[in-house]
Amino acid sequence: MQGLTLKRRMIKLDKKYWKKAKRLPKILDVIYFDDDIKQIVYNELCGINQSVEPCFDGEIPCIVIPTLEGEMKAHVGDWIILGTKGELYPCKPDIFKEIYEIVGKGDDKNG
Repeated sequence: MQGLTLKRRMIKLDKKYWKKAKRLPKILDVIYFDDDIKQIVYNELCGINQSVEPCFDGEIPCIVIPTLEGEMKAHVGDWIILGTKGELYPCKPDIFKEIYEIVGKGDDKNG
């Protein structure tokens, strides 16, 4: 950016410019990519976005998902999230556990 100088420093952030924020409580549809139902998961994702592709990472089944940030791979054991604008994206189980909690089944009135 023109007119800005990047200053690299290893000190605390200047808190007068930073704000606190929290995620809005939205309920999203998610599906767990389990080896036992990998074909079902693939079919479900194809119903949302026909550009998803099955693949293998070595011997591990995965699905290539076009996302807003480019192609990403969902591996068996990952969660796949349907975003608020109809976009799909994979999420590693440890990150999913930190950010989300399951609140019901897809056919529940809450979800």
